[in-house]
Amino acid sequence: MQLTDTHCHLDFNRFDPDRDQVVGRALKAGVQRILVPGIDLHSSMAAVGLTAKYKEVFAAVGVHPNSGKSWTRTTLAELADLSQKNKVVAVGEIGLDYYRDHTPQHLQRKVFREQLGLAAEYQLPVVIHNRQATKDLLPILLEWQEDLAD
Repeated sequence: MQLTDTHCHLDFNRFDPDRDQVVGRALKAGVQRILVPGIDLHSSMAAVGLTAKYKEVFAAVGVHPNSGKSWTRTTLAELADLSQKNKVVAVGEIGLDYYRDHTPQHLQRKVFREQLGLAAEYQLPVVIHNRQATKDLLPILLEWQEDLAD
Protein backbone atom coordinates (compact mmCIF):
# COMPACT_ATOMS: atom_id res chain seq x y z
CA MET A 1 0.00 0.00 0.00
CA GLN A 2 1.27 3.48 -0.89
CA LEU A 3 0.20 6.32 1.38
CA THR A 4 0.55 10.09 1.15
CA ASP A 5 0.39 12.35 4.18
CA THR A 6 -1.31 15.41 2.71
CA HIS A 7 -0.92 17.63 5.76
CA CYS A 8 2.11 17.32 8.02
CA HIS A 9 3.64 20.36 9.71
CA LEU A 10 7.03 18.66 9.80
CA ASP A 11 8.69 22.09 9.90
CA PHE A 12 7.41 22.82 13.42
CA ASN A 13 10.12 23.16 16.07
CA ARG A 14 8.74 20.26 18.08
CA PHE A 15 10.15 17.96 15.38
CA ASP A 16 13.68 19.37 15.64
CA PRO A 17 15.00 16.66 17.99
CA ASP A 18 13.69 13.69 16.01
CA ARG A 19 12.60 14.84 12.53
CA ASP A 20 14.75 12.18 10.82
CA GLN A 21 13.17 9.48 12.96
CA VAL A 22 9.65 10.79 12.30
CA VAL A 23 10.24 10.63 8.56
CA GLY A 24 11.80 7.20 8.92
CA ARG A 25 8.79 5.88 10.87
CA ALA A 26 6.44 7.29 8.26
CA LEU A 27 8.35 5.56 5.47
CA LYS A 28 8.39 2.31 7.41
CA ALA A 29 4.60 2.58 7.82
CA GLY A 30 4.12 2.93 4.05
CA VAL A 31 3.93 6.72 3.71
CA GLN A 32 5.77 7.50 0.49
CA ARG A 33 5.04 11.21 0.16
CA ILE A 34 4.64 13.92 2.80
CA LEU A 35 3.16 17.36 2.07
CA VAL A 36 4.29 20.14 4.39
CA PRO A 37 1.99 23.18 4.15
CA GLY A 38 3.16 26.65 5.10
CA ILE A 39 1.29 28.76 7.61
CA ASP A 40 3.23 31.97 6.97
CA LEU A 41 6.14 33.09 4.83
CA HIS A 42 8.77 31.78 7.26
CA SER A 43 7.21 28.32 7.55
CA SER A 44 6.70 28.19 3.79
CA MET A 45 10.44 28.76 3.36
CA ALA A 46 11.12 26.07 5.96
CA ALA A 47 8.82 23.64 4.13
CA VAL A 48 10.73 24.28 0.90
CA GLY A 49 13.97 23.70 2.80
CA LEU A 50 12.75 20.31 3.99
CA THR A 51 12.12 19.23 0.40
CA ALA A 52 15.85 19.42 -0.22
CA LYS A 53 16.65 17.22 2.76
CA TYR A 54 14.04 14.49 2.25
CA LYS A 55 13.18 13.09 -1.17
CA GLU A 56 9.72 12.08 0.14
CA VAL A 57 8.81 15.61 1.28
CA PHE A 58 6.95 18.12 -0.88
CA ALA A 59 5.86 21.64 0.04
CA ALA A 60 2.81 23.85 -0.15
CA VAL A 61 3.45 27.55 0.33
CA GLY A 62 0.96 29.99 1.78
CA VAL A 63 -0.32 32.08 4.66
CA HIS A 64 -2.84 30.46 7.01
CA PRO A 65 -5.83 32.63 7.93
CA ASN A 66 -4.68 32.82 11.55
CA SER A 67 -1.38 34.28 10.30
CA GLY A 68 -3.06 36.86 8.07
CA LYS A 69 -1.71 39.81 10.06
CA SER A 70 1.76 38.88 8.80
CA TRP A 71 0.65 39.70 5.22
CA THR A 72 2.54 42.65 3.73
CA ARG A 73 2.63 44.26 0.31
CA THR A 74 5.51 41.92 -0.64
CA THR A 75 4.16 38.62 0.69
CA LEU A 76 2.37 37.62 -2.50
CA ALA A 77 5.48 38.18 -4.61
CA GLU A 78 7.59 36.22 -2.13
CA LEU A 79 5.10 33.35 -2.21
CA ALA A 80 5.12 33.49 -6.01
CA ASP A 81 8.90 33.09 -5.99
CA LEU A 82 8.66 30.18 -3.56
CA SER A 83 5.91 28.53 -5.58
CA GLN A 84 8.37 28.06 -8.44
CA LYS A 85 10.87 26.12 -6.34
CA ASN A 86 11.46 22.45 -6.98
CA LYS A 87 8.96 20.18 -5.18
CA VAL A 88 6.47 22.95 -4.38
CA VAL A 89 3.24 21.30 -5.45
CA ALA A 90 0.46 23.46 -3.96
CA VAL A 91 -0.55 26.76 -2.39
CA GLY A 92 -1.56 26.34 1.21
CA GLU A 93 -2.54 26.22 3.91
CA ILE A 94 -4.96 28.98 2.97
CA GLY A 95 -8.57 29.74 3.75
CA LEU A 96 -10.74 31.24 6.45
CA ASP A 97 -10.91 30.67 10.20
CA TYR A 98 -13.74 32.40 12.04
CA TYR A 99 -13.33 30.24 15.16
CA ARG A 100 -10.22 32.01 16.34
CA ASP A 101 -9.95 35.79 16.27
CA HIS A 102 -6.30 36.14 15.21
CA THR A 103 -6.95 38.00 11.95
CA PRO A 104 -9.90 40.24 11.05
CA GLN A 105 -12.33 38.45 8.76
CA HIS A 106 -12.09 41.03 5.97
CA LEU A 107 -8.30 40.62 5.92
CA GLN A 108 -8.63 36.82 5.86
CA ARG A 109 -10.88 37.05 2.80
CA LYS A 110 -8.48 39.41 1.02
CA VAL A 111 -5.44 37.21 1.71
CA PHE A 112 -7.38 34.08 0.71
CA ARG A 113 -8.46 35.61 -2.61
CA GLU A 114 -4.93 36.78 -3.42
CA GLN A 115 -3.50 33.33 -2.75
CA LEU A 116 -6.21 31.68 -4.86
CA GLY A 117 -5.10 34.02 -7.64
CA LEU A 118 -1.51 32.87 -7.15
CA ALA A 119 -2.60 29.23 -7.39
CA ALA A 120 -4.50 29.96 -10.59
CA GLU A 121 -1.59 31.87 -12.12
CA TYR A 122 0.85 29.01 -11.51
CA GLN A 123 -1.73 26.23 -12.01
CA LEU A 124 -1.24 24.79 -8.54
CA PRO A 125 -3.84 23.05 -6.37
CA VAL A 126 -4.75 24.57 -3.02
CA VAL A 127 -4.76 23.22 0.53
CA ILE A 128 -7.82 24.77 2.18
CA HIS A 129 -8.36 25.57 5.86
CA ASN A 130 -11.99 26.21 6.83
CA ARG A 131 -13.13 26.63 10.39
CA GLN A 132 -16.63 28.00 10.99
CA ALA A 133 -16.42 30.06 7.79
CA THR A 134 -18.19 27.99 5.14
CA LYS A 135 -20.76 30.72 4.47
CA ASP A 136 -17.98 33.02 3.21
CA LEU A 137 -15.46 30.45 1.99
CA LEU A 138 -17.71 28.54 -0.38
CA PRO A 139 -18.81 31.58 -2.45
CA ILE A 140 -15.16 32.67 -2.77
CA LEU A 141 -14.19 29.20 -4.01
CA LEU A 142 -17.10 29.07 -6.44
CA GLU A 143 -16.17 32.49 -7.84
CA TRP A 144 -12.54 31.32 -8.20
CA GLN A 145 -13.69 28.15 -9.94
CA GLU A 146 -15.74 30.17 -12.42
CA ASP A 147 -12.72 32.40 -13.14
CA LEU A 148 -10.62 29.29 -13.78
CA ALA A 149 -13.13 28.09 -16.38
CA ASP A 150 -12.98 31.40 -18.31
